[in-house]
Amino acid sequence: MYFLTINGKSVQGTGAIEKIYNPATGEVLAEFNSVSAEPCNEALSAADSAFKLWSKKSIEEREKSILSFRQELIEKQDELVKLLMDETGKSLNNATYDYEMLINCLHFFNEENKRLYGKIIPNRTTSHLNIIEHVPLGVVVGYLAFNFPILNLGYKLGPILASGCTCVLKPSSLTTLTSLKIGEGINAGSVLINEPLYDFNLPHGGLKESGIGKECSLYSLEEYYYVKRLSIKRKG
Repeated sequence: MYFLTINGKSVQGTGAIEKIYNPATGEVLAEFNSVSAEPCNEALSAADSAFKLWSKKSIEEREKSILSFRQELIEKQDELVKLLMDETGKSLNNATYDYEMLINCLHFFNEENKRLYGKIIPNRTTSHLNIIEHVPLGVVVGYLAFNFPILNLGYKLGPILASGCTCVLKPSSLTTLTSLKIGEGINAGSVLINEPLYDFNLPHGGLKESGIGKECSLYSLEEYYYVKRLSIKRKG
């Protein structure tokens, strides 16, 4: 059974039936309902609420949660790599590389964030002091590519969480399952215990079901004042 992770809860969609196939064998791996616009709006609102908490955490506090999540991914690697092989048709070596990039990105961006220093720029007239400070931006919406779904998850989650931002991520409709399982792992694991430190929402739906498909593009996000970045990874 696969669930969406929205606002720290595992939920099922009510839209059209989505099927995920093994591209190597044609086998149907899973069927589930897509989501409508309402749960997607809930995910955005939840991410905005979580940002108010997560962005105020110190680098050390964020590191503790991120590394806890990372350790959980390491412990579940064999199980999730097998699932990734099934839904992508990848070889073991390729799927392992795809998966381990998420683990590596969580470590890399967490460490790089410690060395992201501000700058003081002297003013020519000495009447002002110019300071560049790096602060969390807000909610990031991300779309994941089908061919390296977990690598792309790492490219987004790594910098987003380390910097103190929150996110709503949309997996590819072709390779959804491993991302959903990772989302469930955050919800059930040791990272989120009695406090929504950060929000990792995974709404999944068709283009017209979710209301955030390519026909809406950036314009659909203008009404959501708390969405600060839109990140799309495309192939081709």
